[in-house]
Amino acid sequence: MKRVLFLTAAICAACSIVTAQDQQPTGYHNVTCVKVVDGKGPEFREFLETNRKIGQVAVDSGRSTTSYRLRSIMPAGAAATCDYVFISMYKGAPPAPNATDTLPESLQKAGISMSAAEYRSRLNSVGRLVSSELWRTAISVGEMQKGDYVYINHMKVHDAANWMEMERSIWKPMAEAWAKDHSQRGWVVAQPVLPSGTDLKYQAITADVFPSWDAAFAQRPVDKTFKQIHPDKDIDKTFEKLGKVRDLALREFMVVEDKIVPSGKAPAIGQP
Repeated sequence: MKRVLFLTAAICAACSIVTAQDQQPTGYHNVTCVKVVDGKGPEFREFLETNRKIGQVAVDSGRSTTSYRLRSIMPAGAAATCDYVFISMYKGAPPAPNATDTLPESLQKAGISMSAAEYRSRLNSVGRLVSSELWRTAISVGEMQKGDYVYINHMKVHDAANWMEMERSIWKPMAEAWAKDHSQRGWVVAQPVLPSGTDLKYQAITADVFPSWDAAFAQRPVDKTFKQIHPDKDIDKTFEKLGKVRDLALREFMVVEDKIVPSGKAPAIGQP
């Protein structure tokens, strides 16, 4: 029952991993990884429509600011750690768990005619919670939209201070240039808050956000942009230094299936 309750809370809280400007001490967001129960794909998709109403209630109440639902494209199937990723951003520190069960009230506000027990039973029958983690945005450019495609880059960081400095001074201005010419929607750097420690597989993620499928697979003019933005730097030496402070351990490719914003504020639909 505890697993069911936790999955309900996690998936219902489903926010932007990419915001319009740098997030300094704030930028906390919950990242929930969910696998679809084998053979329950259609039922899970159907349940998402019901669950979205709960997500709208969470955003309208101010518990979270915005919600995103990402679906894994590659890898997929058994090889994918997450079939879906739900992300909820908070204005400041994450809210404390409610002392009482608020699901019945949320179901009523959402206009869903089922009991809390029925809702949890339905959720548990189609989805399985893999993990729920707290992250914090360190740097961001642009704003992710529904319909965008995202490369999630899991990084093993060897020198945190120098790595972060290079992300800010080298990659951020390049990402800003690509966002300005619309070849890339945005870019983000995020670090784990909880869990933490030396046993973590990855110490950070970066996310490259693109406005279309074609843009996601187009070759970015890295050399050209680097020379324009950093005319006083040697690209080979810079990338050699970058390789010493972090390794790309894993890259995943996802699509932004949904975005929930406060009622009355229409979410933008991604366009090139």
